[in-house]
Amino acid sequence: MPEDGDGGIPPVPPAPPAPTWGSAPPVPPAATWGSAPRTEPYGWAGLPAGAVHGPRPERRFRMRAVVFALLGGILLGLAMGLAGLLTLAFVFPDALAPGSVTGTHPVIPAGAGPVVGDCLLSSPGDADLTSQADVVDCRGLHGSEVIGVAQLPDVSGRLDDTDVDYFADGACRLAFGDYVGGNYETSTLFPDALVPSQQAYDQGERTVYCLVNSADHNGGHGSVQGPG
Repeated sequence: MPEDGDGGIPPVPPAPPAPTWGSAPPVPPAATWGSAPRTEPYGWAGLPAGAVHGPRPERRFRMRAVVFALLGGILLGLAMGLAGLLTLAFVFPDALAPGSVTGTHPVIPAGAGPVVGDCLLSSPGDADLTSQADVVDCRGLHGSEVIGVAQLPDVSGRLDDTDVDYFADGACRLAFGDYVGGNYETSTLFPDALVPSQQAYDQGERTVYCLVNSADHNGGHGSVQGPG
């Protein structure tokens, strides 16, 4: 009978050593350039799929794409909003004007119109500023009260409606603070500006009247001076 290794019979390989408690798992061989692609699950070698926390590469790519899309949408919205404001400012400047001008008045003879502190029978839009005929006692029922008078600046050329609106808004805000007092932004009273009509402006009229609607104060009785 031939012995092991004789007569073409291969020798029996020795049995691998039995693992001992606490021994480290064998280290997998390092991948070499051109080696076959890895087929085992992502994670540490020898552990089941999902044992190592963290998204797969393709999932991380999708998350980045969503974040970039959201940031791009926000930036695009801001840019479109800014473009819209610039368009309003340069193409339609009246859209951003304060809108304080509520009416116009004709030429007022010197010394004939009402003065600061006068109460008028009519509301601001219907008040007659050409004489003292509309002036009444502030203790009785009245529609408006004069809180300020200003003069448009004399400039070369003609002020357009937007310039007049901005000037009247600033002048009446100052008059409101001096006459009524308190915080203009939180007050229930609002000054209305009456400016010269185009014909009156061409004739040299420059007076701006700031009136308060008295119906918004004590039912049209008493002066608005000083209550804030």
